[in-house]
Amino acid sequence: NSYLYESFSSDKRYSVKIRATDAGFCLVSPNWGEWSTPVEFGTQQLPSTSSYMLFLIPGLAAGLTLFLCMTVMAYLKKTSATIPQPRDPFREPSPVDFQTEYMNQLKNQETEEIIDIEEVMGCK
Repeated sequence: NSYLYESFSSDKRYSVKIRATDAGFCLVSPNWGEWSTPVEFGTQQLPSTSSYMLFLIPGLAAGLTLFLCMTVMAYLKKTSATIPQPRDPFREPSPVDFQTEYMNQLKNQETEEIIDIEEVMGCK
């Protein structure tokens, strides 16, 4: 026996169960067999959870990768010692401007008053 399902749509999912009766002359018989296990055919539809999982899993993977990169960079920054560069005395300005310093010393000097005391001894 065969059956042709004429209104088949490839976009839908179908499930078929079959049961049989004896091949007697009586069309309505109380002696029906058990239902068969379901047979499914048609397009497999994605479960509703998989639609947001397509965005959730790559997003979590990208976030985890970013977190690990930032953690490694912070660790390397903390553990690596900075190497000081030698100073270039010809290109860097002097920490003290000697001309300005000398002029300031001249302005701040106080004039000293010099007093000469002479003793004149006269002969008498």
